Amino acid sequence: MSIQHQWQDVRFGTWYPDVFVFLNIICDPCFQTEIQTVGKQFPSEPFKFLEPTLRLEYREGVAMLREAGVEMGDEEDLSTPNEKLLGRLVKEKYDTDFYILDKYPLAVRPFYTMPDPQDPKYSNSYDMFMRGEEILSGAQRVHDAQLLTERAQHHGIGETHRDLRPALVSLPLHGCCIHKTRGACELRLFLTPLLLQMLCSNLYPSVPIFLVL
Repeated sequence: MSIQHQWQDVRFGTWYPDVFVFLNIICDPCFQTEIQTVGKQFPSEPFKFLEPTLRLEYREGVAMLREAGVEMGDEEDLSTPNEKLLGRLVKEKYDTDFYILDKYPLAVRPFYTMPDPQDPKYSNSYDMFMRGEEILSGAQRVHDAQLLTERAQHHGIGETHRDLRPALVSLPLHGCCIHKTRGACELRLFLTPLLLQMLCSNLYPSVPIFLVL
């Protein structure tokens, strides 16, 4: 997806209506019968969100975890338990089940993620969370061939697979607009607000044992 004006368009523009269509459906009184039917077997509190959506920077999230007794570095990635804990802390402080965690450390993101121009230790990337579960991840991709090459070299890409790096930088070399990507887990987007368990609700759960078998 190309960026028309600035990086903020990606975070708060094109995807914004799509997400809130879903949230409004969940909260719409027209669907309360269905929600209550599910709730009889899987009890849950009403799903809460803020408008506009709560946005926290990664460093703010780390600070909240540290205040709760978690020991972690500024550029350390969030573990699954810490994601869930942060979700509970956000709910207690802001009374919302849905929020955006913005400006992830560059060190924990793929090499093609655009660094933050204001602080190169961080990146133009974000995750969206529902009840402490990551449901969407997105970022601005590097569109400059020289910078992309430097980032690939920094991660050692191309040293063992020499045909890989030229392929990765070929698009920017031929002209590439400023763009972003995102990935969402539709299953989590549906199940998380209702507190449905992945393994109990999914006919084809993607867990390691199933992948091995």
